[in-house]
Amino acid sequence: MTDSPLIVSNLEVELKTDFWAKPTKILHQIGFEVPKSQIYGFLGPNGSGKTTTIKTILGLIPKYSGTIEILGMKPENKGVRKLIGFAPENAYFSDYLTPGDVLRSMGTLSGLDSATIQSSGDKWLRRLKLDHVVENPVKTFSKGMKQRLNLIQALLHDPEFVILDEPTTGLDPIGRKEIKNLVSELKEQGKTVLVCTHNLLEAQEFCDHICIINKGSVIKEGTLEQTLLPERNLEETFIEYVQGQAVSS
Repeated sequence: MTDSPLIVSNLEVELKTDFWAKPTKILHQIGFEVPKSQIYGFLGPNGSGKTTTIKTILGLIPKYSGTIEILGMKPENKGVRKLIGFAPENAYFSDYLTPGDVLRSMGTLSGLDSATIQSSGDKWLRRLKLDHVVENPVKTFSKGMKQRLNLIQALLHDPEFVILDEPTTGLDPIGRKEIKNLVSELKEQGKTVLVCTHNLLEAQEFCDHICIINKGSVIKEGTLEQTLLPERNLEETFIEYVQGQAVSS
């Protein structure tokens, strides 16, 4: 298996904006490589192509050109899905399900047996402080509680590679700190984490590598130190690159 859990090269995707429209090119030769056991920040403004890239990596957009190698496999390989944990920005859980119901369902889809679902679920429910509401319906949960459940379902099957889309959305400052600590713990355990976030100062705190995309193209990629402009934080650097005020080297 490659030392890079995710390699994307010359990725191009065309999608229809509506039924009658001609396909529009959304991604233009996207290329980046995610190092093993690192936290990789995948950043871009709204409409930059981040979501399309992630969906293609996950095999949800099957038609593309270029190459994607994730954990040594192509996205269409069903085996790769059991090795990836994905927490979308807006996960949907039925109002009438409990966390226990959600984890039993997701664990079964990941091929886990009942004992593993129970033990792993209990561990993560305690870790993310939902163990006291395990049998309460999701409709009684705050946005932050739903977000923590979203993270739990992504980590339940102990994935090697984790994709988190806006993982701190809806959380208060204490909750955000807990999630940042969790992401760092995953790295320490040898996991690789790709994080999409609009909170750039937060990303600067824990990301090792940064990829900034805009209008479907990569405009800067490298380690955090290579990415930051002199005397700029990540938010200021991001704005300058996206607005075309900085020249990528």
